[in-house]
Amino acid sequence: GAEIDSQADDQATPLEAAAGKGHLEIVQLLVEQGANINHQDKDNDTPLGEAAKGGFIEVVNYLLSKGANATLKNNEGHTAADRARYAGQAKVETILKARRS
Repeated sequence: GAEIDSQADDQATPLEAAAGKGHLEIVQLLVEQGANINHQDKDNDTPLGEAAKGGFIEVVNYLLSKGANATLKNNEGHTAADRARYAGQAKVETILKARRS
């Protein structure tokens, strides 16, 4: 089989790609197969940050329920909540701010 955390040229994993497109079922499958939920690509973006930017509430909630770290920052110093805010995803931003610790 394929490597679960194989990386594209930008070091993004299949989990990050699926999260960024809002594909909950694929995200769930990859996490269940042991994908690194907090992997950071070359820009230090995470699957949670990609889902937040896209406004994919179900994916965000699932990743959080599986232990995704909402405090990780990308190369611009932005957390997943920041990325949601800049993308106009107010509901996702609220969820993430409530989960930060």
